[in-house]
Amino acid sequence: MKTLVSSIGLLLIASQTLLQASQFIGPTTPSNRFILTTNQVALISGIYPKYLFDTNEIQTNSEVLQLGATLITSTATNSVYMGECKQGLTALAGPLELVVSNTVAINYALVTNSTIQSAIILPGSTNNIVIPSGKTLHFMSFGIDGGSQLIADAHLVVGATVFPGYNIYGGAEFDGPLTIRFVYPAIVYGQPYLAYTLPYYIADQAVVLPDQSALQTPTGNFAVQLQKSSDLANWYPSVVLPTSSDVKSFYRIEILK
Repeated sequence: MKTLVSSIGLLLIASQTLLQASQFIGPTTPSNRFILTTNQVALISGIYPKYLFDTNEIQTNSEVLQLGATLITSTATNSVYMGECKQGLTALAGPLELVVSNTVAINYALVTNSTIQSAIILPGSTNNIVIPSGKTLHFMSFGIDGGSQLIADAHLVVGATVFPGYNIYGGAEFDGPLTIRFVYPAIVYGQPYLAYTLPYYIADQAVVLPDQSALQTPTGNFAVQLQKSSDLANWYPSVVLPTSSDVKSFYRIEILK
């Protein structure tokens, strides 16, 4: 795997236009809908469900209200897992509509013409993610269910060789050529599964030049994500900056107090 710049919190996402940050506060009604059109991606920085508090012990006794969620695309309607998401980044890629039946707040920003995908993984399905040579696949922090484990018992396929038994978590990266193959069961211990979202993107590989502070990337359209941390171990997105297809651009960070 190439040496990426995660240590300084830079993430490259192939995109062209970053639109204004938005917030959706549900549930869904005829006049309050979460819709993404073709070529739109919602970069979601937080999903906050309603909590049910015990008014006598409000600091210690609360229960999150379960979210009922449905994703509607041009070809199917699927019930999906959705839960609390914070301190990370997930995404939904259009065209689709997210329908929620309970109270929830979703913080997001819209990006157009992005390579980010949010695959809908169906119960009982066998799935293959193909990473071409010279490309790197980046999994986002979690799906909209909020779980950090994105894939259980994945098989990594390199040529004719299969390496089974990998659990893949949010933030993982894989270089091509490689195929990630996995089966998502329909029923476990007699309980049926719902669909879930798997957000990721495939981009050209980026490397840090030895003994230099420069980042070498291919030409093209990217977005640079600035991340913050309180302990230098856990990094969370703070700012996403769009770039253009200019031959070259320069960036600097200014910290004001």
